[in-house]
Amino acid sequence: SLSMDGTENLKKKAEVVEKADETASGIFADFFSFIENNGHDTVYADRKISLIEVGASRFIREMKSVKKSNVGSIFPREKGYTMPTYSPVHERYGRLMDVFLVATKDIASGQELLKAADIWG
Repeated sequence: SLSMDGTENLKKKAEVVEKADETASGIFADFFSFIENNGHDTVYADRKISLIEVGASRFIREMKSVKKSNVGSIFPREKGYTMPTYSPVHERYGRLMDVFLVATKDIASGQELLKAADIWG
């Protein structure tokens, strides 16, 4: 995960490095582009964190339709859902709800894993 404050701080440091070494400019631009294109917000509105998939789940093919997918978030984000004011489960396991994928249908041996393109809301 990368906090929004951390991202802004990194961008400021990148500007300093780029002034000293112009060849670094493309590296930072590519990194920030990757974050913007691949990051998703946490389910918690009060936490300004962007989560970026970097594991094997990053390579699961995305489908436009949720109905065609067989993998989904452990904590689906239905439109209009609001987080409870306080929940011990959310307090203890909130981070897991942001990143864990689970099977949403029976998946036969050898069947391709497919996730919805808008899986993170």
